[in-house]
Amino acid sequence: MATLKHADVEHYLAELDGGTRARVEATRAVVLGVRPALSEAIRWNAPSYRLGDADRLTFNVRGERVLLVLHRGTGQSERRGRRPDLPDPDGLVTWVSDVRGTIELGDLEQITTAAPALSDLLTRWVVHES
Repeated sequence: MATLKHADVEHYLAELDGGTRARVEATRAVVLGVRPALSEAIRWNAPSYRLGDADRLTFNVRGERVLLVLHRGTGQSERRGRRPDLPDPDGLVTWVSDVRGTIELGDLEQITTAAPALSDLLTRWVVHES
């Protein structure tokens, strides 16, 4: 069995540098406010969020680059080059397929400004059926 690098989200956050941590924490606050039923845990070595047994969101932090990945876990086939039937009027998501997309998180001010649109999009994503 593989060993987790981080025991929990708090330990994960503690290892991030100040600026990156602030960006992840600001986005995490939006994510956690989307739906009380979302559970948070370390999966794929990063904070991830599930609704019931269904994976929905995972952070991907590589140095200064911070992404929030919208996905359906590993059990669902995907059609690359397609996008889900999910409105994104602010153009926040770069869709990789009909079940996976990424949101690149800018600086803290950009995250704060985009928080209402991000919250609206994520609220719809976590319950969206592809």
